[in-house]
Amino acid sequence: MDTKLLSTNQTCRVLPDSAEALARYDLIVAGKGFEYFLTRENLGALKEFLRERGGGLIFTRGKPYAGEQPELEPLEPLSWGPEWSQSYIWQPTPAGEASGLFGERLPGRNDPVWARLPELSHAWQATRPKLFAQVLAEGVSVAGGRTNRVPVVVAQRFGKGQ
Repeated sequence: MDTKLLSTNQTCRVLPDSAEALARYDLIVAGKGFEYFLTRENLGALKEFLRERGGGLIFTRGKPYAGEQPELEPLEPLSWGPEWSQSYIWQPTPAGEASGLFGERLPGRNDPVWARLPELSHAWQATRPKLFAQVLAEGVSVAGGRTNRVPVVVAQRFGKGQ
C-alpha cells in the first residue's frame, strides 16, 4: 500500500481513502497546499467521488499547489498560468448569470454593486480553459488604458460531478 504523498515524504491524513467515505460530503474545498493532503489512494477516491457519485470540488484562491501536479490535472477546469498580481474587481460573466450562480440572493451581472466592492489583488492566469469549462466570474483590471481579464470562477463537469 503506497501511503506516500504526491509531493512530500510526510503524510497528513485528512481526506478519506475511499469514495464511500467521501460520499458523506457534497463538496471538497481545496486551498493552497492541497498536495500535502493527497495520497495515491485518496486521489483515486476523489476522482471516483466526482465522476461516479456527483460530488463537487472547489479550488479556492487559484492554483492549490506549488509546482506541477499532473495527478490533479484531470480535475482542473483550466491550465494554470503565472500569478496575476494586478488589482482587480470581481465581475460575473454572462455564463455565470445564465448558470443561476447570481440568482435570487446575488445581484445580476450588470448591477453596480460589483464595481463598488473592494478590489482584490491575487489570482492565477489561465493559459487555456479546458473543453466545456465555463468562466462564471472574472477579475477585471484597467491598466494603461487597457482592460485585462482573468477567470476567477470557472466550472467544469467531471463525470456526474463538478
